[in-house]
Amino acid sequence: MLNDIYIYENRDLIYLKLYERKARHLSLNITVLGPDKLKGNARYEKFLSLYEHYSVNSFEFEVSCFARYFAIAEAHKSEDAFILSDSDIYLVNNLQHIREDTSLQGIFIGSEGFYGEGSEHQISPHFSFWNKALINSFTDYLLETYERNKQDHFLARHYKMQQEKIGRTAISDMTLLYMWVKEKGIPYLNSNAIGNSLGIDHNISAVYSENGVYQSFGDRKAITLKGETVYCRSIDGRVQPMSVLHFQGEYKRVLKYFYQGSLARFYWFTVSRALKRGLKPGK
Repeated sequence: MLNDIYIYENRDLIYLKLYERKARHLSLNITVLGPDKLKGNARYEKFLSLYEHYSVNSFEFEVSCFARYFAIAEAHKSEDAFILSDSDIYLVNNLQHIREDTSLQGIFIGSEGFYGEGSEHQISPHFSFWNKALINSFTDYLLETYERNKQDHFLARHYKMQQEKIGRTAISDMTLLYMWVKEKGIPYLNSNAIGNSLGIDHNISAVYSENGVYQSFGDRKAITLKGETVYCRSIDGRVQPMSVLHFQGEYKRVLKYFYQGSLARFYWFTVSRALKRGLKPGK
């Protein structure tokens, strides 16, 4: 049984408290870590000395995203599998069936981003599956990669190529996760694929997946709720029961209402957001 979830966060967030309450209801062990976990961490200090910033996001934001891997590697002592999670996540009761699937042990599971022309070559760790060996391998890879970059600045060249391909972007932990999987041959399963058993949402505002496109409402995935069941549907009619919804970006503002069952506010936010952007809410 997969029981442990780690979140790296240093903000006091209402929706994180609601997340923790739901996690306890699902008998999950949730550990919230902050920067204090990294005091005296030699590997993290070495990473900071090597890091070069290529991003539309702030230095502080990107470094915090990298920091969580070193903090969790420090905190997780056992060999058991665990989940690394963002704080802006809605947990669905359907998550239980994933926790009991022993075939997922020893595999890195992350959410690969897609757009109209294919993969973004980035893997989001927002609700990703790890074990001790995998996270140690990734932190090793971060140190190796940024040490190499000090010599030939290949990440700067990669950043320029990504900008030309998808516009606003970053050399982020998501970029490095994709490179790590490809270069090191890491056993990997993409959770952003319609029709698989995982039902882990890449981003509530992202409709593209590895093998299809989700139906949309107000520039986000169209979501159907039936009691404790949450599901989305692809444009070709495939139904995807969801285990996790990722309220990324602007949708963080209404995550608390979703947890509290105030769905009218969630839908009103969607409609008003679409109208402000000149969109028809049903698209």
